[in-house]
Parts: sequence; structure tokens; C-alpha cells
Amino acid sequence: VPEDVPAVGRVPFRIDLAAYAKWVEGGDPFAHDDQAPKRKRRRRCDVELFLVEHVADAMPGRQVTEELINGWLERYPTLVACDGLDEVALPVRGQVVELIEKFATRWASGRKTDRRTDPKVVRCQVIVTTRPNDSQLPEPNKSFDRWVLQPLTESSKRQYLGKWMSAQHLGQADKQELASSFDRHIGTPHVAQLAENPMQLTILLDLMRVKGHSLPEDRTRLYGEYMDLFLNREADKSPLVREHRDDLE
Repeated sequence: VPEDVPAVGRVPFRIDLAAYAKWVEGGDPFAHDDQAPKRKRRRRCDVELFLVEHVADAMPGRQVTEELINGWLERYPTLVACDGLDEVALPVRGQVVELIEKFATRWASGRKTDRRTDPKVVRCQVIVTTRPNDSQLPEPNKSFDRWVLQPLTESSKRQYLGKWMSAQHLGQADKQELASSFDRHIGTPHVAQLAENPMQLTILLDLMRVKGHSLPEDRTRLYGEYMDLFLNREADKSPLVREHRDDLE
């Protein structure tokens, strides 16, 4: 963190941009299994209005209004993480990007001053995540700083391994077995290529945990089982993956 940026606690919100795009198009990303999805024409598709429904879905029985959301944004430093722009397809992607830019502009400095808060603090910090874009698809404008994740270093891979095992609540014996498998295979070039970023490493570790000592040694079988696990994860999130899995494979 740069030295001139004050440390400040923030109220966090995470927006799944695939859900937001569906909402912008009139869909109902908050429909539950026992509910029929609703479609409606919306005169306004502001991020604040999506947050109203997003928070209301997470707090059933509570009355959540636009005034409540605006009050939080006015009173508290906030972090709004807009996750997965790469999962938003054309033509709605351009509209989603424009709506995020307008939201960030509205709340960057806040609407109220608070003498208890350092004036250098950005009241509402907005982060947009996306996979690399090689097709000139719409992305936030130059008012956003651009940060590119670099491949994980050997030390950061091992730090990630330790945190991942703790997050999975593995027992000591399972931790030792997984760490041993990791040490045994990570030096192999085709295994190392599956551990260059956190998403890939997460899938690889899951595969190592499931396969244990039977993790395939040859590239073709390893990549086949890796892709099978990857598509299992994606199928849980996307009906399109479930419908077209054979074509994807």
C-alpha cells in the first residue's frame, strides 16, 4: 500500500457482475429454487438500486431501501468489489461498465464531509476484476488504476498452500500428505504451469487432495482430470456450461 494512502476500515460489498448484468437486462438473479424468475423493465439500473435488492436478499425480513444504501455510502468509507467483468457478455457489457463508472464518480468523494475522516481517504473505493481482455471489450475508463496480477512466485505458492489448507480445515495428517504431494510434483513443468495464479492453483490443490498419490504423472491425463474438475466447478455456477459441456470438452 502506498505510504500516502491512509489505513481505514471499510464497509465491504461484493457484486457478482454476471448477476448484475442479468438484473440490468430485467432478470431476477435473486430468485430461489422455489420461485419463478421474474423479468421487469427498469427505468434505472444504478448500482445503488442493485445493492438494495442484493442486501435485501441477504437479510430476509429486513426493510432495505435506496435511502438506507445511500446512507451507508454517505456515512462510512466503503469498498465495492465488482467481480467478474469477463463473465458479462456483449451487448450488455458496455452498459454495465458505464453504470459502474457513473457509480464510482458519484461516490468517489462522498456527499458529506466528516471531520473525523482524513480528507485524503476515498470515501467509496471501487474495484473491478476481470480476466485479461484481448478483444478490445469495454472496460472501466482511465479514472481507474490498472493493476495486473503477475504469476505467483515459489514462496507465494507455498504461502497460498498453507492458507488454503487452513481454510479447508484439513487435519494434520491430511496437511502433511498434501504438502508432500505438492513438493513432489510442483517441480514438474506441466504441473508448475497449473499453479501460476490463485484460481489455477486452487483447482490444482483440490485435484491433489482428491487424487493423493494417484495424481497422474503424464501431461495428457493430468490436464484431462484438471479440466474435468474445472468444468465441474463451472457447471455449478452456469447453466450454459451444464448444457454445452460436451461441446466445451
